[in-house]
Amino acid sequence: MKVIARIGEREIVLEVSRTEAGGHAVGIAGRGVAAQAHGTGPFRTIDVDGRAAEASAWRTSRPGLAGLPQTWDVSVGGRIYAVHLADPLRPAGGVDAAATGGPAEIRAVMPGKVVAVLVVEGREVQAGQGLVVVEAMKMENEITAPRAGRVTSVTVQPGEPVEAGAILVVLGPPGDGS
Repeated sequence: MKVIARIGEREIVLEVSRTEAGGHAVGIAGRGVAAQAHGTGPFRTIDVDGRAAEASAWRTSRPGLAGLPQTWDVSVGGRIYAVHLADPLRPAGGVDAAATGGPAEIRAVMPGKVVAVLVVEGREVQAGQGLVVVEAMKMENEITAPRAGRVTSVTVQPGEPVEAGAILVVLGPPGDGS
């Protein structure tokens, strides 16, 4: 899972995945590190690349309309940091174009390979209809339309590799000829 952490003026891209040993592999700005949390409840010992620190975190805001950033206060080593977490696949401005009927960019959730494109430009689609099939982590995932609309752009082809966040299809409003 990819997430953007904003701490003050600093923005850090994190990629988090589970390891077979029950820990987490964390990519921080493209550099992989090993992370393990010990304990239960709000207070934990966090071990990152062999360095341990006492930590706790509490949410200070909940995600709002269209997945606006969550804010957490995180205490590490006695210092408190305000950390804003945001999904890089959500709009930064807080207005979800797909929800308001504007153009909707359908993006890859994780890196993979396009197996099939199920639609063509100009075609009307219904909410939940399959648009593209992407193979990721040895599984085929059908990416579906979040709402009804007209396909205004298909940006991928079968066999093509895609990165997380890559635009696959753009939907316009239903009946939109543009």
